[in-house]
Amino acid sequence: MRTLVLAVTSLLLSLPAFAQTQFTTRTVATDLVIPWEIELGPDGYMWLTERPGIFSKIDMSTGEKIVMLDRRDSVHAVAETGMMGFDWHPDYPDSPYVYVAMVYGFARPDYRVVNRYTVDTQNFEHDTLIDPFEIFRETPSSYSH
Repeated sequence: MRTLVLAVTSLLLSLPAFAQTQFTTRTVATDLVIPWEIELGPDGYMWLTERPGIFSKIDMSTGEKIVMLDRRDSVHAVAETGMMGFDWHPDYPDSPYVYVAMVYGFARPDYRVVNRYTVDTQNFEHDTLIDPFEIFRETPSSYSH
């Protein structure tokens, strides 16, 4: 038992050496409005949701923001609501779906949904999210997680 305690203590004391990696920072994008989820996409872009109802991806080298979905007309963004998280289908891009959680409606009762969108790569300007399909609905939603 003493050997195990010494081995674990030795490992824990060596952790700060691993944590001394040097990092550099740079600004990739500005003028984002409460980004709620940011993920490095399978295409090398930074994909993100913004609370008011914008789903975008950002070119990491140029900072160009490409709006893929704009639901500001129907997303209810108060307290902890709005356009929240997202995830890709496990077989993306073979199954070109993105799942997005958001709260809809400007009057009570509003409702929380998870919609599946298809990533349309045939758009000549840029990729867009099309064909929403409702997976889940909670009515009324709450204003917190």
